[in-house]
Order: sequence, then C-alpha cells, then structure tokens
Amino acid sequence: MITKDPETLEKAKSILEWVISSGIANPKTGLLMDGLSVKNCTEFTTFQWSYNYGQWLGSLAWMHKATGDQKYLDMATPYFDYSQRTFAASNTSGIVSELCEPDESCNRDQKGFKAIYARNLAYLHGETNNSTMKQAIEKVIDTSVQAMAAHSCDQDWNCAGNWTTDTHPIQFVRAQHVSAALLVAAVGIHGDSGLDASTCD
Repeated sequence: MITKDPETLEKAKSILEWVISSGIANPKTGLLMDGLSVKNCTEFTTFQWSYNYGQWLGSLAWMHKATGDQKYLDMATPYFDYSQRTFAASNTSGIVSELCEPDESCNRDQKGFKAIYARNLAYLHGETNNSTMKQAIEKVIDTSVQAMAAHSCDQDWNCAGNWTTDTHPIQFVRAQHVSAALLVAAVGIHGDSGLDASTCD
C-alpha cells in the first residue's frame, strides 16, 4: 500500500476476498472468527479477540486509502458495530475490555490485544467519512482513556491493562504497552485538540 506497488495491492485484495469467502469474516453480521483449522478448513476457531477486529478494520481503512473505493469503508460498518457490542459493551460501561478479563484468564499475549484494536480504530477514524462511526469510535476511545486515568493509573502513571472500575495500578510492561497504545490512539483521533485534561487529574 505504502509503496504503491500494484502487485502488492492485488495480493491484498485477494487476501481480503479470501477471508470473506472462507467464512472467517461475515459481512452481513460482522462476526469475525479467530481462524480455522489447517486440517479442516470448515472448522473455525470461534473465540472472539479484539485484535482480529482491529487488524480487519485497519485493513479496510488502508484498502480505501490505497484504492479510493468507498466499498471498503462501507464494509467496515458491520464489523465495527459487532466489535463495539463485544469489546466496549454496556457491561463494561463502554470501556474497551477483552472477553478474558472478567475472570482474569488472559495470558501474556492476550493482555496486549487491545493495543491493536485501539490503534486500528484510530486508523479507521481518520479514513472513514461516516460521521456516526467517527463519533462512536471517539466515544469508545475517550471512555476508555477516562476510565484508565481514573481507575488504573497511579501518580507515576503506572497503569493497569484492565481499565474497568475494579482494577488497580500495576508495574507490568504489557499493561504499560496497551495503555500507551490507547493514549496514542486518542492523540491520533483528537490531534492538537486533545482530551479534556480534567479527566486525567
């Protein structure tokens, strides 16, 4: 995409089409599977992870940037809506949360998945011309930043990777990574205007 190489773009289109035709991505419902078995291509890994949605939404944004074709932004809508209902739902007050967080079963890798989701939401926000989607992305990111600052960070900005109200600050590289990624996404969305500083006191 960055090099403007037409062969690379064609490969990207083919991969995107395969992800849909294989059944991994459902353009009607917005459901995105984690993967499929190499032994049986009809056997899906069905657990939901935020990074899959992040990569997919970011890819659609970049495909639009590379081609100018509106269909890629239109395709993003059901997947974003599904991801918002799944990873920033009412049960977490709209705060981005991995499904493994409530029972604290996330492993080291899974604790970093939200960083990919947040970063790619910022990419999609910058590319989409859908004002409703822009506002929804802003709400997801802003709500998560405010919760992170209020509930998971200490005065030295050691922040937990879980931003819900029942969390506490920790000194752990994965938590710092995912929290920093959330802040970078917020900067990418708001630019020089920034967030309301009073939310981070």
